Amino acid sequence: MERLAFFSDAVVAIAITLIALPLADSARGVADSSTSKFLVDNGYALTAAGISFVVISAFWRDHHRLFERATGYTALLIRVNML
Repeated sequence: MERLAFFSDAVVAIAITLIALPLADSARGVADSSTSKFLVDNGYALTAAGISFVVISAFWRDHHRLFERATGYTALLIRVNML
């Protein structure tokens, strides 16, 4: 069970990293301009990243709550976890 939970944690970490990477690339030019210009230019991307982070975090939290109750795993549980 621990390996399955660790795998899911890794998938969540990768998903959050993929959300943050484009923002990190956009932030490289902040030294050349003001922070407010960066926020205006990237407002939609920042909002989308924030919403995505909240949704992924909620799924991750619920996944952990579900797996706290699991006592063993089956092939069906593994397939459902991959979904």
